[in-house]
Amino acid sequence: MRETPADATAPGDPRLPRVVVQPRARLAFGVLASGLLVVGVLALLAFAFLTPDGRALVGVTGLAPLVAPWIGFVLLLVAAACAALAIVRGVAPAQQLVGRSEVLRLGVFHGFLCGAASTIAAFFLGGAAPDLLGVLAWTFSLGFPFSAGLLVPLYLQCFERADSEHEGA
Repeated sequence: MRETPADATAPGDPRLPRVVVQPRARLAFGVLASGLLVVGVLALLAFAFLTPDGRALVGVTGLAPLVAPWIGFVLLLVAAACAALAIVRGVAPAQQLVGRSEVLRLGVFHGFLCGAASTIAAFFLGGAAPDLLGVLAWTFSLGFPFSAGLLVPLYLQCFERADSEHEGA
C-alpha cells in the first residue's frame, strides 16, 4: 500500500497505525472462516440443483455422498484463505498510518488475496476434476467477493472504534 502524505488526506480523516485498525486475529479468522464455510455449503446446493452436471450427479448418487467430500474441499479452501490472511497480516508494517479510505482498500486487497489463495489451493486439490477451469472460476468468483464482503465491514468497524478511542484519549 503506498504511503500518502499526511497533508493529502481529507480534513477530518484521521490516520491511525495499521495495527490498531486491523481486527484481532481470532475475530478476523473466525468471521472469514465461518462466512466462507456457509458460502461453500450454499455453493454445494447451487451446484447440486442448479447446474446440469450437478443435477446429473445427484440423480445418480444422491446428495448425501457429495456432502462429506465437498465440505472437506471447502474446509481446505477456507484454510488457504485464512493462511493468506495470516501471512499478509504478518508481513504488513504494523505502524504504517492508514486513513479511512485506505482501510477500505486494505479490506478489499485482503479479500482478493484470500480469494486468490483459495483458487490456488483449488488448482492443486481439484487437479483431477473434469472441469478444472469451472472449479477455479467458482472458487475465485465466490472467494474474492465474499472474503472482501466479510473483511471490509469488519475493518471499517475496527477503524471507527479505534478512531473514537483515539479522539477520547
